[in-house]
Amino acid sequence: MNVLVIGTFNTSRQNRHELHVAQCLNQDFKYSVFKYDYREYMQKYGSLKATIEIENYIKKYSIDLIIIVSGRGLDIGVLNKISNKYKITIINWFHDYFKDNIHPNAWFKEMCSVCDYSFWTMGDERLRKHYLTKKGDIPFYLPTPPYYYYFHPIKNIEKKYDVIFLGSPHYQYRIELISYLLNSGLNLHIFGSGWPSLFAAHKNVYNEKCNEVINQSKVVLNINMEVPYELCFGDRYFYHMATGIAGVNQYGFGIEKLFTDGYDMLVWKTKEECLTQINKLLYDSSYRNKIAEQGYNTYIEKYTLPQTLTKLLERCGCV
Repeated sequence: MNVLVIGTFNTSRQNRHELHVAQCLNQDFKYSVFKYDYREYMQKYGSLKATIEIENYIKKYSIDLIIIVSGRGLDIGVLNKISNKYKITIINWFHDYFKDNIHPNAWFKEMCSVCDYSFWTMGDERLRKHYLTKKGDIPFYLPTPPYYYYFHPIKNIEKKYDVIFLGSPHYQYRIELISYLLNSGLNLHIFGSGWPSLFAAHKNVYNEKCNEVINQSKVVLNINMEVPYELCFGDRYFYHMATGIAGVNQYGFGIEKLFTDGYDMLVWKTKEECLTQINKLLYDSSYRNKIAEQGYNTYIEKYTLPQTLTKLLERCGCV
């Protein structure tokens, strides 16, 4: 099968899903994969020509399937004409979050309407119901897999950190929680930009370095985003699972549909409960290792990128 993956590839940032999707389809599925950096082309020639270029890929490489991982700014009218002309299955795989279900994103609503299938990293139907596909279906939900080729356990690595948090202080309650934990005497290390100097945060870490830092930790803390919808949390919930490290994650609506508290991870709702859950893991290494192992096994059994892509392709009848 010849697959065209559309996204942003020519970038110094390697933590982009389209890179891993293209690599996985080629290595694990043995498909012939062609990458189209639409954004680079669009910056040079504009939205219209960038979308027309998709047709050139179809002709040149006899494309059977198109997966749009990132396509904001593509010309919807031209994309629809291409879809009708070539009868090629077009899949939109959306990795982002909408906080407002009352005023749907107009451009993205049109994007869904010209794609045969749409898969979202958001589970709440109150969000997805506004964005019907060409077939008249609401987008399917698929949890966001972590960057598959970066996160894995590192054996016999020294544990340098009791607890780490990866992220920036975008929300006030993050600052309040981290302050509470630090004032409680917790040996917590922050990796992220934008923190006030008194937090002594480390620089952001990405890719292989992020994997190393997580492996050097005993416990990983995750704080959810302020999104009041079901199954709307990022892929960082999977980072510690993929590396085989115990995680303490803030409760997000519907998380129990994917994970089991006390088995895959420990879950918290209040700052007091957060501290208690962290200390459970820090003071009992056997329990910590058990949670870490069970979380890793759940990830391997259900949530790797090849498994996610298999679900996506099967749902579309492309395997």
